[in-house]
Amino acid sequence: MKYLKTFHVLILTAVCTAISATAAQTETYVHYEDGALSLDVEDMPLREILEIFSRQGISVSIGEGVNPVISARFDDRPVEDAFNALLKGLDYSLIWRKRSTGEAVYLDEIKVFEPGLESALHRIGTRHLDVIAGKDNRLMLRDTVLIMVKQGVSRDALETFIAQYNSSIVDFDEHRGIVRIRLPEGSDPDAVSAGMVQSGLVSIAEPDYVYGLPRHTGIGSVPFAQNSVQAAAVNDAEVIVAVLDSGLATGYSDSQFLAGTYDALSPSKTIADDSGHGTQMALLAAGVVEPLGIDTKNQDAPAVLAIRAFDQNGYTSTSALMNGIDYALQSGARVISMSWGSETESAVLESVVNSATDQGLVLVAAVGNEPTGLPVYPAAYENVIGIGALLPDGEVWPQSNYGSFVARSFPGLALFKEGSSETSSMYAGTSIATAYASRIIAEIIEGKPDIERDQIIEKLSREY
Repeated sequence: MKYLKTFHVLILTAVCTAISATAAQTETYVHYEDGALSLDVEDMPLREILEIFSRQGISVSIGEGVNPVISARFDDRPVEDAFNALLKGLDYSLIWRKRSTGEAVYLDEIKVFEPGLESALHRIGTRHLDVIAGKDNRLMLRDTVLIMVKQGVSRDALETFIAQYNSSIVDFDEHRGIVRIRLPEGSDPDAVSAGMVQSGLVSIAEPDYVYGLPRHTGIGSVPFAQNSVQAAAVNDAEVIVAVLDSGLATGYSDSQFLAGTYDALSPSKTIADDSGHGTQMALLAAGVVEPLGIDTKNQDAPAVLAIRAFDQNGYTSTSALMNGIDYALQSGARVISMSWGSETESAVLESVVNSATDQGLVLVAAVGNEPTGLPVYPAAYENVIGIGALLPDGEVWPQSNYGSFVARSFPGLALFKEGSSETSSMYAGTSIATAYASRIIAEIIEGKPDIERDQIIEKLSREY
């Protein structure tokens, strides 16, 4: 059998249960935790088992036509030994990767194929976040809690504390003191969080909140405007703008404006864009597309780092955003453009934002496309620059949100070409204004490593 030798797994948990319509039993069980697999299945197609791994965020590829039925029952068997027993006559690869912080590794990818046919693989399943509605209908990840431990709490004390909840550590960012915890299946993250805060060991405990990707307001199709899309020039600016969004379409992977790409949900995967929103925002941030009402073209445009943080259903989570922000910092980005927002406030995300600001990152976010006056996050966090939208004539776009957290407004209408057609679609939104503002801010801060948020806002108000 072909596989990559596993490292000692210090921190890794994934739990999954499945009901199989094809199984002779009423209920089947698949449980994966800390490199060990438990199974109780009868005549279950292999692809159904592997799809369960996929739903836990593990990339799964399988050879065409490969789908034997599996009958097995065992507990806590090392996953390599389990696959050796289950996949007789097949080859496979298990790919483990190290996390960005700490020494833990995790199972990132599974490949199953006929001997000698590893090149003929097809990806199965979908990589989407497991989202539920919690208290007050706030969206969150299932059976997951984020905590911030107080200073001086030892690792042993932390693990003893977590064990009291029959839970496991998935990630531990020791620098920030943020821990992601997997709870027993069917737990109430809101209730568990409230109990953990009472312990005295943690300063913050909350669900891993989920945020949805906004959609622009479509205004209609018009004949394709040649000046709405410019040829991508080589961007010599020193400042990199990280666009934290839905990704980047594969057709732009060789663009000269691109400083790099990263998938915060699937770090080993080539970036893509299921919705197109992230691609549009990257084109705006790079100066390839200009909002309506802007005269200048491609002046001092920054390089763009495209980061995918939203899944194919348009959802992201606090922990996924943390991964994306960390990568932006590691890659030398100075500005991060966040063309999305939510009324859900997260103390953990605010802490991450503050930490990123302390490290020199300027964070820019959309204030929302509904004029409610209610704060939208991350735009409403103190260290983020909230951006509203204007019409091409300079008047406020009627759907742009308002409030003290709106630092500045920029043009929020733009034309985007629809594929290879000869038409453009016009869209409006604070998303568009945010991506454009990020480009302007990159121009302002170039050569000014110590410039502060208030100075940036003052310059925006005075000169733009």
